[in-house]
Amino acid sequence: MSALLHIEEARAIENLAAGGYDIQALSYRHAGGAGVFGALTAPTIHSVAPGEMMPPEPMMTLTHRGAQALLDALYKAGLRPSSGEVSSGHAAEVAAIRAHLDDMRKLAFHAFESQGPDSPMPLNLEKMVI
Repeated sequence: MSALLHIEEARAIENLAAGGYDIQALSYRHAGGAGVFGALTAPTIHSVAPGEMMPPEPMMTLTHRGAQALLDALYKAGLRPSSGEVSSGHAAEVAAIRAHLDDMRKLAFHAFESQGPDSPMPLNLEKMVI
């Protein structure tokens, strides 16, 4: 069973020589009533046969705060989600922008007495509300 990691600070530094990022993390946990800080070190790698399933135990388990600290560090280092993969916050932003654009289209087409973008008619200033 993996231990729950309470990451207090995380850093992601681009490592051009390795073609990746160096991850550093500082953990905090309670041990015998006292708080203990520790630096996370490299995970242990076990050999598996090709086609073998992933082990049932996770490499690590992060608290929400720890996962957020790691994501923030990676974002600060320049990493972004892959195309097509957006967070729910970003998706909500996009939905709000689309709704706003729909509203603006309705206002514009109403002012032009249009049935759509392909059939504009002369502007009716009496219907415009400014």
